[in-house]
Amino acid sequence: MIAGFLVLAGCGRVAPGSAAALHQRRAVLRAAHAQVFTDASRAVSETQRALRDELQAVWRGLLEVGLELRLDPEHEVAPSSWILHIHVDEPETMDEQIALMARLPRPCRFKLIVRSDVVEAALRRRLAEQRELLRRCDFIRAPAGAFLSIWSRDFAVGDERQQVRPMRAPRSGTQPLDDANAGDTAVVDVLQLRGTSVLRAPLFFSGGNLVTGRQPDGRTILFCGASDFRITEDLYRQAGLSLTDATYCRVLEAAFGVDRAVLLGTRNPAGGWLPQSKVLFHLDQAMLLHAPGRAVVHELCLPRDAIPEAELRPRLFGALAELARRYGLDLGAVRSSLAHGSFHGVARPESASPAEWARDVARFTALRVELDELRQAYGIRRDLESYADGLRRHGFAVTRLPLDLGLAMRRQFHLNAVWVPRPGAPALLLMPEFGDRTPGARQHDQRAAEQLSKLGCTLVPIPDLAHRGAGGPHCLIRRG
Repeated sequence: MIAGFLVLAGCGRVAPGSAAALHQRRAVLRAAHAQVFTDASRAVSETQRALRDELQAVWRGLLEVGLELRLDPEHEVAPSSWILHIHVDEPETMDEQIALMARLPRPCRFKLIVRSDVVEAALRRRLAEQRELLRRCDFIRAPAGAFLSIWSRDFAVGDERQQVRPMRAPRSGTQPLDDANAGDTAVVDVLQLRGTSVLRAPLFFSGGNLVTGRQPDGRTILFCGASDFRITEDLYRQAGLSLTDATYCRVLEAAFGVDRAVLLGTRNPAGGWLPQSKVLFHLDQAMLLHAPGRAVVHELCLPRDAIPEAELRPRLFGALAELARRYGLDLGAVRSSLAHGSFHGVARPESASPAEWARDVARFTALRVELDELRQAYGIRRDLESYADGLRRHGFAVTRLPLDLGLAMRRQFHLNAVWVPRPGAPALLLMPEFGDRTPGARQHDQRAAEQLSKLGCTLVPIPDLAHRGAGGPHCLIRRG
């Protein structure tokens, strides 16, 4: 059960953009809007036209508002206020979250969003022994019906003064935009009630898939994972519109006030973007930007005797053909059943005893799981190499941090960490550790700590909360 997560809401003072900068940003948005809609085909269905009209309304709303938001590079952010969501009265997780709060540097303040008097009372009892910490807490009641899910934290990005909220694609063509996610907006709802201006962006993005930094020449840069563009591209395609990746990046630049926005990911042979791995699905799992022009990126470690990627499919279908031959099964029917995920549609042959059939099916299933894990591993490795190459192309010096395959498949990433600068003192690095809950992981915790400590920071280990679906520190601590 998910008991809470943190969202970085205060990034210190964000200076408003100059009049010239705001004018330039709005000019970029107007040009992007014209490029998307001017050449749009008029022959569209009623459903497409309704979706297109809604997209037009979002664009007009964004063009009419003076954008003043600027995302500072993450390694320069000096947190002043953090938002903590606690919506389940689960003592163990409350204690973990309070321990994390206590490790953050003073004078951080905390805004605790709770759903009920029961949860607030339980939290106050647990904070009673830490009065100094309690004095820095402000309790906020979540709006009625708000659903504080794991995804809420990615629903807007910005600071306490202004947020930019992503477009969410409908689950079907008959639904209005954002309808499928209407209950997933607690962060936005609460911040709006506290006086934050919330803008809707005419594209999709997710907080964990945006990483900001500075290039060696001092210019700010925002990296976005390719899957977010693919989702946006598909949304516009549903409306009979075309959105290029270049236009997508220009809108990100204008919306977040950065000098440059760049997509990171793997391209297919035709030049299009491939989706990011279902395991390593956000950039903040893969990399840490800790200084201007400097980054650390995971490097996946595969077993030396791992089956080559080109042999995975032949190995799987060879084993399947052998199973079909042994029992006289129709190979096409068996493959069709497997396409739906299991052997449930394949009846046990009369020639096979229940024990024999169960044994052989179990062996094949184990092989299939092993090969599928390797298939995902090769995809993760490709993505990580493409991220490192993309950073280098934009002037970053990249060091690599080994990533164990077992940790990766459990979505446990040491670089899902937060860099907290401190004036006159070494920065803090809030780094997840997994040894307390994952057998054999302690040695990986130690190796990661040894290498990351060379960045000149003070490491602050954070207990693994991924087992509760809350993600790592960078997942928990967002600007939204």
